[in-house]
Amino acid sequence: MIPKRWLAPVDERLLAALGYVVATDLLLDQRDPPVIVAGALDELAHLASTTLLAAGLGAPRDAPWLLGAALGSVALDRDHVPGVFGPPITGTRSERPFTHSFPALLAAGLVAARTRGRRGRAARGFGCGLASHLFRDFASGACGVPFWWPLSRRDVRLPRWLYLGTLAALLWTASQRRATLGRNRETD
Repeated sequence: MIPKRWLAPVDERLLAALGYVVATDLLLDQRDPPVIVAGALDELAHLASTTLLAAGLGAPRDAPWLLGAALGSVALDRDHVPGVFGPPITGTRSERPFTHSFPALLAAGLVAARTRGRRGRAARGFGCGLASHLFRDFASGACGVPFWWPLSRRDVRLPRWLYLGTLAALLWTASQRRATLGRNRETD
């Protein structure tokens, strides 16, 4: 029997975010929409993934952090724009440019560690969004991510079930946190 405390009410917005990610992945796997449509759908899935990651980890909910996370979740894909007009600037055999790599994540982490105040919160949010972006890319698309560039040009790939399972676990964790906070408020 499942303990009652494990069955906390699910935040409908987070459930909708997970549903959007699953539906988008199914659509992009089954169809080949125009690049602009596929890009827009994928960017929204990146935002949804970041929302689930932030909620599951209990991230701050202030405006600088949220804005930074939203920007970090989509900003990395600006490196795909040159590929729309000509050969992509991948620098690797990957479909994803070399900026989808550990050095980008490291740079974001260093900026976040050295910045204070509102800008520091925004930088930490940006780093979380960037990490979420890479996590989604590890499990989506045809090839993965050139994560260890320039040390290696091989793509790193994760199984889709691991990515979606992690998002589901983050949804459950956020729901548990919300239910616990609600119970604590009731007893105060």
